[in-house]
Amino acid sequence: MSERGRGPVDGAALKHPLFWGALVLLVLNDHVLKGAGVLPGWVTGKLSDFSGLIVAPIVLSVLLRARSDRGRAVAFALVGGWFAAANLFAPVAAATSAVASWVGLSWTFWVDPTDLVALAALPVAWQLARRREQSAKKLGERLALGLGVAACVASPPPEPQWTTDAFLVNETGRSLELRVRWVEASVDCEAIRSRYAEALPRDVFGPGTTFLVERDATLPLDRGIAETGGGTPWDVMETPTPHEGNCDVVMLSADGLPDTIVYWSGLSTSVIPDVVENDDDRIAVQDGLRLTSPSEDGPIAVENGVGYFHDAPVELYDGGATCRDYGAITGFDWSDLPSWDRARVRLADVRPTLDGCVHLDLEVVEDFSAGFGEPTSFEAFLCVPPEDFPFHTNAEVRITNGGSTLRMTRDLPMDDGSLWRTGELFVSRGTDRLVEGPFSVALTTVDADCGGVRMACGGFRVPAAGGLTMGSTTRYVHPGDVVERAAADGRRARLRVGRAETMMVTHTACGAGRDQLGQRLEALVVYGEEPR
Repeated sequence: MSERGRGPVDGAALKHPLFWGALVLLVLNDHVLKGAGVLPGWVTGKLSDFSGLIVAPIVLSVLLRARSDRGRAVAFALVGGWFAAANLFAPVAAATSAVASWVGLSWTFWVDPTDLVALAALPVAWQLARRREQSAKKLGERLALGLGVAACVASPPPEPQWTTDAFLVNETGRSLELRVRWVEASVDCEAIRSRYAEALPRDVFGPGTTFLVERDATLPLDRGIAETGGGTPWDVMETPTPHEGNCDVVMLSADGLPDTIVYWSGLSTSVIPDVVENDDDRIAVQDGLRLTSPSEDGPIAVENGVGYFHDAPVELYDGGATCRDYGAITGFDWSDLPSWDRARVRLADVRPTLDGCVHLDLEVVEDFSAGFGEPTSFEAFLCVPPEDFPFHTNAEVRITNGGSTLRMTRDLPMDDGSLWRTGELFVSRGTDRLVEGPFSVALTTVDADCGGVRMACGGFRVPAAGGLTMGSTTRYVHPGDVVERAAADGRRARLRVGRAETMMVTHTACGAGRDQLGQRLEALVVYGEEPR
């Protein structure tokens, strides 16, 4: 069998002067030179990379008892592949730091593609790893192996760092007491991307937190990291106000910095130092938001990084001056119902409420679909105009609840075996289109010059109407409007639009029907009687 085939594990490389030189350089650099100010940070960083890529693959080859070139190639691929990935992809760097911390190692990594130049050390290590020696003396090999493992695993105390998506760097030359206020409303990221200052007045931002940001220090702007003091991605809390899209908005203020709204979207995760001290640190924070100043006591300017935008709050917003709500808005809504899609349900009680809804006491008469434990009686409400509710107490109906649609029907059996449909109600909410019977209605903007309306609840909306298709033309059906048409089966159908608007910003305080983002068309169709 050849020397390159299967054979005893050979640690000759562990005794070679080049291996020992790389090992001594790795230990000396990591524990003496780094942070001592003797060499620039980028130099000590590259020294660790080059020496580590000689020591680590050789040590791993011996630990894996690689007896062939193929086995050694696996060890080298593991080391080289991980090194390249950690320097190219922030999630890999963050995961490496997190796993190391979990097992008690103080490793720190952040993305720096320039470190890939150190991969040139792998061919040197490969030639050393293939060396063979017939000497039976193993003491030197064992000593080198032990020191090599210790050098690869041990590292100096970690530099404080953040794993974050959004962050700023204090380049003003002085310490700052910086107040950060996060938006407390839900936002449609794409809709407000170019108009966040208009759509978000001061009162939609929370009370915020004041941070002491030292000179050249960084501050993460991710909500969870800033509130918990940093850490790995697993420490980050979810955004308390869910947004539609990958964005967030804060308001910054400090002495010398007037209130400034900062918007960002689509940022990738980065591992950054807590203080910028050398060239490696500057590379790590190059895409971040910057606070700068011409002098130590001068005004502060905000410089956008990659993916950041900033503006002053719009105090006197007049974009809604041309906006009008044509008609009276009466949003449609209903309470959750059990799984009664195939059930016969009796309306044990039907009565209008003081707020314009209909209160229902429901009892199951016959049910072929409800699961075990479903109630046989239930209280519900249906917020539609009471005059549009075509049923009365003791009527038996079938209810189909599709989440965004609700259908109620009543059929009476006739002596000849046919059914007489004495009532049908279809309600749609929270969509951009209704297609039902003779009606096809889509949410349509009425005023092209309407920039949107700021709402007292913290929302931002654009009034609209239902665009009813009529052949080749479109008719506006505004909230409160009623349109009647004959259905294909001969019944008379009546359409009523209750709400038509687009919510770009919203809050739970805006109430049902306006507490979700996006296009909000709410409409109903009531049918007259029809034999079946």
